Amino acid sequence: MMRNLCHLCNSEHANPNTSAAACLGAAAAESELEAAFDMHWQRLGGRPLTPEYRFAAALVGGPGRGLRARLDAAGLHDWRFDRADLGSQVAVELEGGTWTQGRHVRPEGFAGDCAKYNAAALAGWLVIRLTGDMLRDDPAGHLEPVIGAMEVRRAQMAMVLGLADANHG
Repeated sequence: MMRNLCHLCNSEHANPNTSAAACLGAAAAESELEAAFDMHWQRLGGRPLTPEYRFAAALVGGPGRGLRARLDAAGLHDWRFDRADLGSQVAVELEGGTWTQGRHVRPEGFAGDCAKYNAAALAGWLVIRLTGDMLRDDPAGHLEPVIGAMEVRRAQMAMVLGLADANHG
Protein backbone atom coordinates (compact mmCIF):
# COMPACT_ATOMS: atom_id res chain seq x y z
CA MET A 1 0.00 0.00 0.00
CA MET A 2 1.35 3.42 -0.96
CA ARG A 3 1.68 5.99 1.84
CA ASN A 4 0.42 9.53 1.37
CA LEU A 5 2.99 11.93 2.77
CA CYS A 6 2.48 15.62 3.39
CA HIS A 7 4.29 17.76 0.81
CA LEU A 8 5.49 20.07 3.61
CA CYS A 9 6.63 17.85 6.44
CA ASN A 10 6.78 14.32 4.94
CA SER A 11 4.42 13.10 7.69
CA GLU A 12 1.24 11.15 7.06
CA HIS A 13 -1.92 13.28 7.14
CA ALA A 14 -5.45 12.43 6.12
CA ASN A 15 -4.93 14.84 3.23
CA PRO A 16 -1.39 14.80 1.82
CA ASN A 17 -2.04 18.19 0.19
CA THR A 18 -2.94 19.91 3.44
CA SER A 19 -2.20 23.61 3.69
CA ALA A 20 0.80 24.89 5.62
CA ALA A 21 -1.48 26.41 8.25
CA ALA A 22 -3.26 23.08 8.77
CA CYS A 23 0.04 21.21 8.86
CA LEU A 24 1.32 23.57 11.54
CA GLY A 25 -1.84 23.51 13.61
CA ALA A 26 -3.20 26.71 12.01
CA ALA A 27 -0.12 28.72 12.94
CA ALA A 28 -0.06 32.05 11.16
CA ALA A 29 2.41 32.16 8.31
CA GLU A 30 2.90 34.49 5.39
CA SER A 31 3.54 31.68 2.93
CA GLU A 32 3.63 27.92 2.80
CA LEU A 33 7.39 28.09 2.33
CA GLU A 34 7.81 30.16 5.50
CA ALA A 35 5.47 27.84 7.39
CA ALA A 36 7.44 24.78 6.24
CA PHE A 37 10.71 26.45 7.24
CA ASP A 38 9.37 27.37 10.69
CA MET A 39 8.07 23.85 11.28
CA HIS A 40 11.35 22.16 10.30
CA TRP A 41 13.38 24.77 12.21
CA GLN A 42 11.43 24.10 15.40
CA ARG A 43 11.65 20.32 14.95
CA LEU A 44 15.45 20.59 14.66
CA GLY A 45 15.68 22.74 17.79
CA GLY A 46 16.79 25.96 16.10
CA ARG A 47 16.82 29.02 18.34
CA PRO A 48 13.96 31.49 17.87
CA LEU A 49 14.48 33.76 14.87
CA THR A 50 13.23 37.26 14.14
CA PRO A 51 10.83 37.21 11.18
CA GLU A 52 10.87 40.02 8.64
CA TYR A 53 13.88 41.71 10.27
CA ARG A 54 14.44 45.16 8.75
CA PHE A 55 18.23 45.02 8.59
CA ALA A 56 18.63 48.08 6.37
CA ALA A 57 16.56 50.17 8.78
CA ALA A 58 18.85 49.03 11.60
CA LEU A 59 21.86 50.26 9.60
CA VAL A 60 20.48 53.82 9.54
CA GLY A 61 19.28 54.19 13.12
CA GLY A 62 16.25 51.92 13.17
CA PRO A 63 12.65 52.32 12.09
CA GLY A 64 10.83 55.50 12.92
CA ARG A 65 10.49 59.04 11.78
CA GLY A 66 12.56 59.90 8.72
CA LEU A 67 13.41 56.29 7.86
CA ARG A 68 12.82 56.69 4.11
CA ALA A 69 15.06 59.76 3.95
CA ARG A 70 17.80 58.02 5.95
CA LEU A 71 17.62 54.95 3.70
CA ASP A 72 17.70 57.09 0.57
CA ALA A 73 20.69 59.06 1.86
CA ALA A 74 22.55 55.78 2.49
CA GLY A 75 21.58 54.32 -0.90
CA LEU A 76 19.57 51.54 0.76
CA HIS A 77 16.02 50.20 0.55
CA ASP A 78 13.80 49.02 3.38
CA TRP A 79 15.07 45.48 2.94
CA ARG A 80 14.00 42.70 5.27
CA PHE A 81 15.29 39.22 5.92
CA ASP A 82 12.72 36.42 5.98
CA ARG A 83 14.28 35.15 9.22
CA ALA A 84 17.27 36.46 11.17
CA ASP A 85 19.33 35.58 14.22
CA LEU A 86 20.49 38.97 15.49
CA GLY A 87 23.06 37.52 17.89
CA SER A 88 25.01 35.81 15.12
CA GLN A 89 24.09 38.06 12.21
CA VAL A 90 22.95 35.05 10.20
CA ALA A 91 19.90 35.58 8.00
CA VAL A 92 17.77 33.06 6.13
CA GLU A 93 16.16 34.02 2.85
CA LEU A 94 13.45 31.70 1.57
CA GLU A 95 13.45 31.79 -2.21
CA GLY A 96 10.01 30.87 -3.46
CA GLY A 97 8.77 30.62 -7.01
CA THR A 98 11.93 29.05 -8.37
CA TRP A 99 9.96 26.76 -10.71
CA THR A 100 7.18 29.21 -11.54
CA GLN A 101 9.29 32.14 -12.71
CA GLY A 102 8.62 33.96 -9.43
CA ARG A 103 10.08 37.34 -8.55
CA HIS A 104 13.37 35.92 -7.28
CA VAL A 105 14.29 34.41 -10.66
CA ARG A 106 13.12 37.18 -12.99
CA PRO A 107 15.80 39.73 -14.02
CA GLU A 108 14.57 42.73 -12.02
CA GLY A 109 13.82 40.69 -8.90
CA PHE A 110 17.12 38.83 -9.13
CA ALA A 111 19.05 42.12 -9.47
CA GLY A 112 17.19 43.54 -6.47
CA ASP A 113 18.03 40.45 -4.43
CA CYS A 114 21.71 40.79 -5.39
CA ALA A 115 21.75 44.41 -4.18
CA LYS A 116 20.11 43.35 -0.92
CA TYR A 117 22.49 40.44 -0.30
CA ASN A 118 25.53 42.57 -1.13
CA ALA A 119 24.42 45.29 1.30
CA ALA A 120 23.89 42.63 3.95
CA ALA A 121 27.33 41.08 3.39
CA LEU A 122 29.00 44.49 3.57
CA ALA A 123 27.23 45.05 6.90
CA GLY A 124 28.64 41.76 8.26
CA TRP A 125 25.65 39.47 7.71
CA LEU A 126 25.88 35.87 6.53
CA VAL A 127 22.86 35.25 4.31
CA ILE A 128 21.74 31.67 3.70
CA ARG A 129 19.37 31.15 0.77
CA LEU A 130 16.98 28.20 0.76
CA THR A 131 14.41 27.03 -1.77
CA GLY A 132 11.23 25.08 -1.23
CA ASP A 133 12.83 22.04 -2.86
CA MET A 134 15.64 22.12 -0.32
CA LEU A 135 13.18 22.15 2.59
CA ARG A 136 11.04 19.43 1.04
CA ASP A 137 13.83 17.08 -0.04
CA ASP A 138 16.29 17.32 2.87
CA PRO A 139 15.29 19.82 5.55
CA ALA A 140 17.75 18.56 8.15
CA GLY A 141 20.60 18.45 5.64
CA HIS A 142 20.06 22.12 4.81
CA LEU A 143 19.02 23.51 8.21
CA GLU A 144 21.44 21.78 10.59
CA PRO A 145 24.46 23.57 9.02
CA VAL A 146 22.62 26.88 9.43
CA ILE A 147 22.03 26.15 13.12
CA GLY A 148 25.74 25.27 13.42
CA ALA A 149 26.81 28.45 11.64
CA MET A 150 24.73 30.52 14.04
CA GLU A 151 26.39 28.89 17.04
CA VAL A 152 29.90 29.36 15.61
CA ARG A 153 29.26 33.01 14.75
CA ARG A 154 27.74 33.69 18.18
CA ALA A 155 30.89 32.26 19.80
CA GLN A 156 33.12 34.31 17.48
CA MET A 157 31.20 37.50 18.21
CA ALA A 158 31.37 36.85 21.95
CA MET A 159 35.13 36.34 21.67
CA VAL A 160 35.58 39.56 19.68
CA LEU A 161 33.42 41.51 22.13
CA GLY A 162 35.36 40.03 25.04
CA LEU A 163 38.66 41.06 23.46
CA ALA A 164 37.32 44.54 22.75
CA ASP A 165 36.18 44.89 26.37
CA ALA A 166 39.57 43.67 27.63
CA ASN A 167 41.39 46.24 25.48
CA HIS A 168 39.26 49.07 26.84
CA GLY A 169 39.30 48.08 30.49
